[in-house]
Amino acid sequence: MFEDEIMTSVAYYNVKLDKFSFSAKSIIRLAERYRISIEDCIAIIMSHELGHYYDNEIQMLTDSIKKLYQELDYKKNSLKIENEIQKLSKQGENNAWEIGYKFLPGHLKQTYDLFNEANIEANYYLTLIKIDRRKFDDERIKLFSELARFQKINTNLKIENDTLKVKLLGANK
Repeated sequence: MFEDEIMTSVAYYNVKLDKFSFSAKSIIRLAERYRISIEDCIAIIMSHELGHYYDNEIQMLTDSIKKLYQELDYKKNSLKIENEIQKLSKQGENNAWEIGYKFLPGHLKQTYDLFNEANIEANYYLTLIKIDRRKFDDERIKLFSELARFQKINTNLKIENDTLKVKLLGANK
């Protein structure tokens, strides 16, 4: 799997906006990698994304995953929630894979299976990255909040220190 493909999706169906997004660069790379035409590559990818669109469970899965991300905490119950996010995410990809078959030209079925196996693996790593970002973003927000608090305390102490210096200098005259 190409490194930049792990960081950005080749294609994506946005449930909320009811829109598909595609990365032209990634589609061309995948076509070259699998030695198929760009047209066939697009047919495979579009079939999978249509699988998401026609998935009756997509809204429930999306809502459940979103809720789990909100419950995710850096310190507690993380592993159980992470596993549930992975499970639901994989279920969504498997659903799209199965549903997408009906949109696929017959000569592409074997390549479609290869794409989807790679997609499920990439989705696993993408989900890990999202989970880690979410966990560490929360922790980073807490740390910045503490830093701001200490900076305020430091500023107040500096003002008090400067005030005392002025008073001491005035008392020495």
